[in-house]
Amino acid sequence: MEFLGDSVLELAIAKELYDRYPDASEGRLAKIRSHVVSRQSCAAVARELRLGERLGEAAGEALAGDELSRIVKSGNVTAALLEEHAGREACNASDEQIAAILELHAQMRGHYERRERPEYFRVNQEIHNAIVRAAGNPTLAMLHGILRTRMRRLRYIGNQSPDNWSAAMGEHEAFIDALRARDGERLGRLMREHLANTWPRIESAVGSFERGV
Repeated sequence: MEFLGDSVLELAIAKELYDRYPDASEGRLAKIRSHVVSRQSCAAVARELRLGERLGEAAGEALAGDELSRIVKSGNVTAALLEEHAGREACNASDEQIAAILELHAQMRGHYERRERPEYFRVNQEIHNAIVRAAGNPTLAMLHGILRTRMRRLRYIGNQSPDNWSAAMGEHEAFIDALRARDGERLGRLMREHLANTWPRIESAVGSFERGV
């Protein structure tokens, strides 16, 4: 199982690298992949996030329900921990990086007010990715990108109702205020809570997939 897991991770990382750096040489891509997938890199990220301890705490919650629900919920828990850590570190980013994220938020708010859902969701994803990149940890950013790609459609469906959309927008306003204030502890906590709140919104969408709806 360890060999299979490593192979799947290498495949996912290879695709992510190819998408991000289409002009890089094969040797360069192989070197980056080797670094990201290495036991040392993954262990370092896991230690920073206290991933083993915190996934253990969440394991009891993930035992009930059907297989797809357990898989998606586990992915959401992991993404929440990654974003919590990124939020803490992103508050140390440059003024230019933070200003760019604030500009993205202003764009997203405009799409929300005009009820432009696809455009809103696209910029929403750019904001999450920009905050993670601002943390300055390439391995964390790579793992986060893989998780978000796999859950993208479910998260879009999860915000279809007006109440869900309004709640998500309010949460974004709160953690952007924390970023503006460079309050890393508050931003990390709010980002984790934001993704934790995403699960009830997408749970019905997961159920639809399981039923083949």
